[in-house]
Amino acid sequence: LSADAAAFSTAAATEFSTAGAAAFSTEEAPETAATAATDGAQTTAESIDYLVLVNKIHPLPEGWEDALETVHTTNSLGDDVEVEKKTYDAYLLLKEDLCELHSLRYAGDECCTEENIAWLNSHEGVTEKYTQVAEFLGSFHSPVESGLSPLTPDTEYTDYQWWLGRTENGGWEIVDSGY
Repeated sequence: LSADAAAFSTAAATEFSTAGAAAFSTEEAPETAATAATDGAQTTAESIDYLVLVNKIHPLPEGWEDALETVHTTNSLGDDVEVEKKTYDAYLLLKEDLCELHSLRYAGDECCTEENIAWLNSHEGVTEKYTQVAEFLGSFHSPVESGLSPLTPDTEYTDYQWWLGRTENGGWEIVDSGY
């Protein structure tokens, strides 16, 4: 790979936020999108935040791991992993607001009727008419505290409906949900 191709590699992108990031100098990097991303970084009293592309040409500064607070956890594959604490804390907050999905299934082609297409097209805000309809049924448990969710907290839902519509040249979109 050329230096430019390596710099643009999305697999090499990472967000990095510690005082140690100040050791990374944009003067050492070629004029690429990576340089442009770091030029807009803002300095605060506590740290400097950068979005940098990390690869063999542009490695992280020495000692960056020492400046990063991490926690140990087990991932979904059962492997022990080390994760940045701030990221893990944000994940835990997000997880509290998520439902525990038990199943999701397609209701079948029999729901794609002219009557259901007309019903979807009667929804407020529909600007381009739907030509196809699909129904999915989900069973899940809502979070203990639902926050902004319209779901009843800490409740088991069975055959909760999601109605999707598709226009002649468009993609599928959720138009309605509920019982």
